[in-house]
Amino acid sequence: MIALHRTAIALMLAALFSTLADPAAAQGGACAGLRITLSQSSIGAYDARENAALRLPVRLEAGDVPDACTDPDIILRPAGGGRLSYAGASGTLDGRFVRDGGVRGNRTRAQLAPFLAERLLTDGAIDVDLGQVNTGQFVPPGLYRSELLIEVDGAVRGTADLAVDVAAVIAFARGTSSAAQTLDFGVLEPGRTVRTAFFFRSNASVQVTAISENRGRLVNDENPTLSPIPYSADLNGRDLPLSAPVPVPSGNAPGQRVARGNLRLRIGAFDGAWAGTYRDVLVLELRAF
Repeated sequence: MIALHRTAIALMLAALFSTLADPAAAQGGACAGLRITLSQSSIGAYDARENAALRLPVRLEAGDVPDACTDPDIILRPAGGGRLSYAGASGTLDGRFVRDGGVRGNRTRAQLAPFLAERLLTDGAIDVDLGQVNTGQFVPPGLYRSELLIEVDGAVRGTADLAVDVAAVIAFARGTSSAAQTLDFGVLEPGRTVRTAFFFRSNASVQVTAISENRGRLVNDENPTLSPIPYSADLNGRDLPLSAPVPVPSGNAPGQRVARGNLRLRIGAFDGAWAGTYRDVLVLELRAF
């Protein structure tokens, strides 16, 4: 029993001394000293209305490559841990790492395939798609960033930023069309109204500009020289100038929720009118800003 006990101690000490004396372990492995940097040739421009996800191409560059560094395990992950996301001044944009072209990505990390890691060390640089941002995220416009850690064989060899520029956009909600509508007042008389509604989403405030072909007047189809009939328009209770195009706030709340635009047209005062059909063409331009 005493001999076995001494043998066990001797084996344990030998293993300990071997570990301490291993130069590769002491210096951080065969790839100690390797530097990897990441850069974007251009900041990704994100439009929530696009049908396809936005991909973020990057260039990875390697420097100070040790001769012994031939088969590194290269992984990129968010510096804060967890899922890949991009932080802006007023919101967060969800993302993920791509999974193709030698990049083995998911929501939390991206690993370079061995052939891609080897090419990085051999050529000194590679161009790959790294990040991806899915469609339909109506976050506030502005610049969004994500800090990444670049790990080689478990050791951090660099940090980098991925950036996304979110554009101010507006999109009609499903079931609402931007095509022309015909609104019929019926028999024209002062005070008669007609209404319609449309639905949209925007990640920013929206201005509405009403453009009236006849500057807020209904004109006789057969004889445009006859006295026109005035009408007015309002959107969600806000008057829309018709005599000249003037932007008016829509009053929508930016974000993922669908906003409703209630348009009302009202016939103004007039003294008699010739029989016939009177019409105007009214265009509403919505602009996110």
